[in-house]
Formats: sequence, C-alpha cells, structure tokens
Amino acid sequence: RRRNRGSRRAQAHQAPQAPAAPAPPATLLELAIAAIPQLETGVIRYDGPEWQAASNRLLQAVEAETDRRGLSTANRSYRAQFQLNYQQLFPDQSRSYRCDILGAAQRGATAIPLNGTMYPLGEPTVLAGRALSMAWLEFVDSLQGGSEEDLGSALECLDDAWATFEANYVNDLSTIENQIRTFVNHLAMEFAKWETSKSTYLWVRLNKLNAVANIIGKGRSDMNGDVLKQAQ
Repeated sequence: RRRNRGSRRAQAHQAPQAPAAPAPPATLLELAIAAIPQLETGVIRYDGPEWQAASNRLLQAVEAETDRRGLSTANRSYRAQFQLNYQQLFPDQSRSYRCDILGAAQRGATAIPLNGTMYPLGEPTVLAGRALSMAWLEFVDSLQGGSEEDLGSALECLDDAWATFEANYVNDLSTIENQIRTFVNHLAMEFAKWETSKSTYLWVRLNKLNAVANIIGKGRSDMNGDVLKQAQ
C-alpha cells in the first residue's frame, strides 16, 4: 500500500508532457497519391462525383505547389474575350485548373457530338490538346520520380500548355454554340412568318429539331402540315 501511495504521488508531480507537434501539411506528392489512384496511368477521371472531387483536389494541389514555388503564370488575358457563360467559369487570370478541361485534352477528340451532329474542333485545338496531354504525363513522371528541378520545370510547361489548350478549346465551344443558336434563330424566323402549311423549309427544320432534341427516346422526323391543317 505504501508503494502504491508513493507511486501515485510521484505521478502527480511529473511535469505535463508537451503537446505533440502538428503534422506538416501534406505535400503535393502525398495529396496526389491519396486522391488519385489513376496517376499510374496518368489519365484524369471525372466520371462521377467521387472521381471528380478527387481530381479537383489534385489540380488544386498542383496550383498550390506552383504558387508555393513562385512559378510564373501563363498569360490568360484571352479570357476577357470569352462569352459571358465562360467568363463566369473563368472570372480572372488565375490558373483555375478544371478537370473537364484536362479530360477534354486527354480524350484526343477531333470533334464534339451534339444531338446527332458532329462538330469538328479546329486543328489548333487538337494540337494543343495533344501538347497538354504530353505535358501532364511529363508532370506525372516528374512527380513520381523526378528531382525538384524536374518537377518545377514540368509545372511550368504544364501551365503553358494548359492555357494554350483552354483558349482554343473554349473558343471552339463558343463557335459550336453559336452555330446551334443560329439554327434555332432561323427556325424562329420561319415561325414568325407563320405560313406553316406552305413552308417546306419550316417542316424540314422542325423535323430535324425534333429528331435530335429528344435525347431519351426516338424523336420523330416525319411530321408535315396536314395534321396542323386539320386541327385548324
């Protein structure tokens, strides 16, 4: 009993232990390994909320590491010429890496399918996409086994290639959207004339619009003015 009381008194007089030092912030490499298992292939994924969140975490880590190193940012003044909807996505000249931009480059597509129609991408966009894909793979290689100097160089090359592709790709998307808008505007002008039973052009346009706009089922393309005449 005396030994127990003495032991308790000794413990009571021990100096309090110093709190454990906070863990250092995760490095870019640690974030990449934790967030992106597909780094083994180098291909970014964003098909589904979990992959998209993980990919965005990696890209945010890439931006943070680039800023930490004080590396220069590629000129993004071209964003001032974007259409309003894209200016809202890219409101300033910061890097603003997005996984859908990188994913578009890595798909290597030469055209975009929309409502049954293939809209070609410009050659500068296709070439810039290949350059961005290569820059990303070089970044992944340097991340997994390169020197600090290699990683810094890869980050700068990645940012330059990213800005070039982003500028061309978004401009192509805007052009495609304008083409689709023109089709709908022409259709609206025909409606304004309202000689529906006589306008072959209008029914051709309506059939095309109905056929491609129905993305769930099969849109009919055999309509004509007979039913409308009977209804009137």
